[in-house]
Amino acid sequence: MGSKQSTEQKRADKTVVFIGHRSGKTCLIQRFVEEKYIPQYSKNEIECYSKEITLGDKVLSLEIIETSGDDADAQPRYRRIQEANLFFLVFAITSRPSYSCLPQFLREIKQIQKQEEKDPTIILVGNKTDLEEERQISYEEALEFAEKEEIPYIEVSAKSGDGVEDMYDSLIRGGAVNRKNVKRAR
Repeated sequence: MGSKQSTEQKRADKTVVFIGHRSGKTCLIQRFVEEKYIPQYSKNEIECYSKEITLGDKVLSLEIIETSGDDADAQPRYRRIQEANLFFLVFAITSRPSYSCLPQFLREIKQIQKQEEKDPTIILVGNKTDLEEERQISYEEALEFAEKEEIPYIEVSAKSGDGVEDMYDSLIRGGAVNRKNVKRAR
């Protein structure tokens, strides 16, 4: 079971950073860590979680960090990108503004990671598939962006849980996953 990160905990084996703007990142984190959907939460309350997972015969400690797309969060976001090498680039399929931020966030990740001489694993995540009737970004449009950027694309629903485990499995396995692998949760 996951928990909120404390400063006294051991260093994580992997640091996972969520980047996006009003895309349901917090609900995706809570769905994975707490194994439930929490529709209402205090934004300032949740920033960093930890969870242990098993990958083959190895137990990994994950540090899961959420960072917003707001300009006010630019400096902390820079540090988080600098320290991590696993990223979820999240948008809501129901929100054109959340999708429009993706190129800027992706450039930021790649630029900072290049300076750190890292090869990041990045997955594009379309959240809120439970709201299909409100969809503003087609699957094909998001897939085209992902293919152009050579990153995997997956659609999920934090509310129903569809695709959430696959999303984390794909990211954690990193290099073992074909970067052009795409999945669509329904």
